[in-house]
This record gives sequence, structure tokens and C-alpha cells, in this order.
Amino acid sequence: MDNIKTRLQHLKVINFRSYDHFDLSFSENLNCFTGFNGAGKTNVLDAIYFCSLTKSYFSSSDQYVLKQHADFFRLDATYFDGSTSVSWVCKAVKGRKKEILVNDVPMQRYHEWIGKFPCVMIAPNDNQLILDGSEERRKFVDATLSQTDTAYLNALLLYNKILQQRNAYLKSVALGERLDHLLMEAFDEQLSNKGDFIYECRLKFMETFLPIFKRYYALLEELEEVDVQYETQLNEQCMQDGLKACFKKDCLAQRTSFGIHQDDLQFHLFGLPVKKTGSQGQQKTFLFALKMAQFEYITSINNAKPILLLDDVFDKFDQKRSEKLFNMIQHNIFGQVFLTDANETRLKENLSFYHKEYRIFKVENRTVTHVGAKK
Repeated sequence: MDNIKTRLQHLKVINFRSYDHFDLSFSENLNCFTGFNGAGKTNVLDAIYFCSLTKSYFSSSDQYVLKQHADFFRLDATYFDGSTSVSWVCKAVKGRKKEILVNDVPMQRYHEWIGKFPCVMIAPNDNQLILDGSEERRKFVDATLSQTDTAYLNALLLYNKILQQRNAYLKSVALGERLDHLLMEAFDEQLSNKGDFIYECRLKFMETFLPIFKRYYALLEELEEVDVQYETQLNEQCMQDGLKACFKKDCLAQRTSFGIHQDDLQFHLFGLPVKKTGSQGQQKTFLFALKMAQFEYITSINNAKPILLLDDVFDKFDQKRSEKLFNMIQHNIFGQVFLTDANETRLKENLSFYHKEYRIFKVENRTVTHVGAKK
């Protein structure tokens, strides 16, 4: 079955990051943003990501995407779902809860939008996925599954909420509050129910994801042996038993030490950690393969290609990886693509081999201008 052709048709931005305002219409195929480093190209991609996932790719809080000295920001997006246009609006006033509307109807639960128009970002700081702690790798898994499985996203949100409540209660008990065993049992029962479900989802995800990842890595480095292993405490015992076994430890530490919030992915090259033994080139190849596998996984589950955001990748990849990536774009492996490149000459050289319709935008002086197209 052919994938549904979804895309972002139009985006209007007010007071988002470095921008006072821009108002753009896009190609359904390829959209290129060129301009000097620091001009704000990445901020355009982050605005697109925000529209898909209701949050920034780079910032943990909405307060960091609000333009300096502004009191509000607003994003207006128009999508095409394969048959009709869908309008999406985010209004955020400083100090208040943001408001999201879909086709002019306010959304009560923002997470219900996630997965409607999936998005995959490849950015220079993605090396955090390899070099930083386990939280970054859990985010990668969660960002993938949350865009393909509503039940998973709902379970994850509830798990995190209960986890916060349990940890807060453990702190209260440590400060002298009387321990209510029935309340603790209620926390543990809810955590166990959601935790066991999330664990099963992650196991099934890895079974499908790993062969896709290995195939993409082999396209770039066919002679290198790679692996991704799902590391979790739940391989040893279920949530309920683990929470009981760690209860005294948790009371002393004032936090929950057992559960899926401790999960990690182990990245291996020839059986050794990529973080410690992989060259910069091998790490970049590993990251590229991870993101391509993420793209294909979401496509296969949703029957629609995610929007692909490529931030400055041609400057960070060597010539071989850059050529592989642009060949994929040229041969319609992806759906709608947005990319940034500070090297206008290189961009034009790449586009000379691209035979489909595209648009070029110039980013300078905190403005975005449509400067060229091929129809």
C-alpha cells in the first residue's frame, strides 16, 4: 500500500525564538533554508517540529522559545492529511498555560495531536544521544513510539505523573510524615500496571527497529558490526516485585529506584561501546542510521512518511554520507523535507541534480524570504 502523502503547507510565526514574524508556504517535496551560521535557520526547523509535537526539539520548556522581551508567541500551521487541509494553532502567553486549537476547536489534551503529522529531526547536537546519559536515549525511544502508538503515549504520561507523586511522597515521609501503606500500595499498583505495559511496548519496538537500523548502517559501512541492546531492570523481575524489593532503598534515597524510567539503550560497535571506542565518523554513521531507522519505523506503522528536518547535516557529514543522504532525498525515499545549509554554493550544486519541485528560502537579519523555486 502506498504511503499517505501528508505535508505542512503553510506556517506563520509570531515571537518565536529569534523571529518577530514570518509567513511561509512550502513545497510538498523539498524546502531549503540558506544563510550565515547564527542567522536563525535552525529556529525555523524548531518551529516546524513544535507544530508536530507541541514542544521544542532543543528546549525543555516553552519559556525558552519565547522571543526575548515578548509577552507571547503564536504558531499557525496548515497541514494536508492526504484528503483535506487541517489547521493547527498554538497561542502561548507568558506565565499562562498555552492553548492549542485544531480546526478552530480548542484541544483539552495536547498529546492527542502527537502522531497526527509525525516529524523526525536530524541536528548537530544529536551526538548527545551517544555521549550523554540514559535520559537522551529514552527520549529517542519515547519520541518514536509516542508518534505511532497512542496507548503508549497515554501510559507514559500517566507513569511519569505517578512517579512524580510517589517521589514527592517519599520525600514527605523522609521529612517526618507518617507512612501510609495503602497509599504507597496504590502508587505501586498504578506504576506497575503502566510500567509493565511500557516495557512490553519497548521490547516489541526493539524487535522491529533493530533490523532496520542495522540495514541502514550497512548501507554506509557494510563491514562494521553494530548492535543496539535494550537495557532494563524489568528483564529480571516485573514492576510490582521490583518496587517491593527496593522499598527500603527508596525510602532512604527519597526517590524510586526501580522501573522503566531507568531504561537505557546500549550502542555497540564490534561488541564495544560506540561512546568509548567509535571514531567521530563512526558515531555520525551510527546516529544517521538511528534516525533513518526511526523515520522508516514511523512510516511503516503510520502508513505516512514523517516530515524530515535536516539541520546543517551537509556541513557535519563527510562527502560520502552527504551524497548518500541527498541521493535518498532525490530518489523520493522521504516525503516532505526541510533542510538548512549555510553553504549556498554546495546547496545549489546538490539541487542541480534534483529534478522535482522545490523552494529556497534566504534567512538573514531575523527574516525569512522566499528567493527561488523549481516547479
